Amino acid sequence: MTDYNRVFLDTAPLIYFLDEASIYHEKAKETFSMLVENRNKFILSTITCMEYMVLPYRLSDENAIQRFWDFVFGCDIQIISVSKDIAITAAQIRAELPSFKVMDALQLSIAKKCNCQIFLTNDKQLKQFATLNYIVISEL
Repeated sequence: MTDYNRVFLDTAPLIYFLDEASIYHEKAKETFSMLVENRNKFILSTITCMEYMVLPYRLSDENAIQRFWDFVFGCDIQIISVSKDIAITAAQIRAELPSFKVMDALQLSIAKKCNCQIFLTNDKQLKQFATLNYIVISEL
């Protein structure tokens, strides 16, 4: 994995890592530690920001919200918004793979447009989009 330098962060691995409540927490923690040690550049989308924050806002959990932003800013993670080009690529992905959800197609499109070599996720289905390499937490 040392040959990769741009890693897209899907929502589930962030939840596993930051919230420490999942059976995948240790695997996510080990993966993040390795990626940080290898000085990988992290990319995430505004979609991930939104998806992560739903539960903390529902529970009024200010600590979880702060943990998220501390991690993002502490790791100097680049946050990418959906643009016209990203939306077009996502539409092409969904045309090719109609079973993909809109949010997944947008996430994949952002990773592709940002030249990410790794897509860190726990969604095995996404591997059908063969343009990217994947780390699937449950498969570690």
